[in-house]
Order: sequence, then structure tokens, then C-alpha cells
Amino acid sequence: MYYIKEIFGIFMIFYGFIMSAIERFMGMEIWGSPYQQHGIYNGFMSSLVGSILVISTVQQFFFISLPIILINIIEQVILLDFLKRRNKKYIGKEGKAISDINKKCKGKMDIFGEVKKVYSQREDIKAGDIIYISDTKGYTLIVEKLK
Repeated sequence: MYYIKEIFGIFMIFYGFIMSAIERFMGMEIWGSPYQQHGIYNGFMSSLVGSILVISTVQQFFFISLPIILINIIEQVILLDFLKRRNKKYIGKEGKAISDINKKCKGKMDIFGEVKKVYSQREDIKAGDIIYISDTKGYTLIVEKLK
């Protein structure tokens, strides 16, 4: 039975690292994400629960759980920095809406001859409108109508 608990714990740790990366790429915030009511809990909490399943003494907590927590935090910082640098070239650029983009919904735009998935936070945008990228969240580009 103990081995099953350890194996499941190790699985949860790796699942947590993978889910943390996916959540960051999706642009989910730590708290208050519209997609996930409790923020990034899937990845981080899975890693934490997995590390607790693996440990059996207080010393193991310091040698297993704390490093896993630190690795998860470092993973988040590295991915956030990568995404900010990657998306920096798009901020302020103009393009044309290819599809209707309803408020708080995703759509598509043409920018630099590429089709990108975009998200409108403030207003409805019709296909053919000229829009610009005002911000980014993960891989999602946030757009507004050009006035």
C-alpha cells in the first residue's frame, strides 16, 4: 500500500508541474481567473498534495516538499518572463479582426500576415474592424478597437 501512495504522489508532482505550465500559457492569473475560480490551484496544489503523499517524516518535508514548492515558483517566474518577452513585439500593433469578437470572448485577427487568437475585454468587435493589441495574458493577445 505504501508504494501505491508513493507512486501516486510522484504522479501528482509531475502532473502539477505540467498543469502549472499549461495554466501559465493559458494566461490564468494566480487569483481571480475567470476560467478557474480559485486561481492556479490545479498545478500548484497537485504538486503540493503529491509531495505530501510521498513524505513520511518532518525531515522529508524539508528535503522533498519545500524544494518542490520552490521549483514550482521558479517555473512560474521563468514562464511568465518568457511569455512577456515573446508577446512584447505585439503590444501596440494594429491589425484587422477576421471574426466577430464579442466582449469577454475569443476571436481571430490578422497581424503581420499571421492569424492570431485574440480576446476582447471591453467591447464587441465586428469582423473587418481595425484593432490593436493592448495587452497580453499568457499566449492570449488582448485587443481593443482602434478609435
